[in-house]
Amino acid sequence: MKIILIKYGELTTKKDNRKLFINILYNNIKRALENYNVKIIKNRVRMFIETEDNIDEIVDILKNIFGIHSIVIATRVNTNIEEIEKEGLTLMHLRNVPTC
Repeated sequence: MKIILIKYGELTTKKDNRKLFINILYNNIKRALENYNVKIIKNRVRMFIETEDNIDEIVDILKNIFGIHSIVIATRVNTNIEEIEKEGLTLMHLRNVPTC
């Protein structure tokens, strides 16, 4: 499953106000994506957005939201090494990266 990883950047250096700033960013993202079927998960250092909708459209919207340091499209896998290896090889194959 593809997910969008959002890193906060300087929001996490605000100590006593950290939770407030993260909640404001969360609400801004939630409002901006209200027309999409998304699940937003937040913690102290990043947010994860799960969706089956068009990720490129969502990323374009996220690029205009103040407070986001970086946006990464990631793939969720289980923590067993076989699944990680399989998904890594699949991604390399899709990008035509030579394997050893």
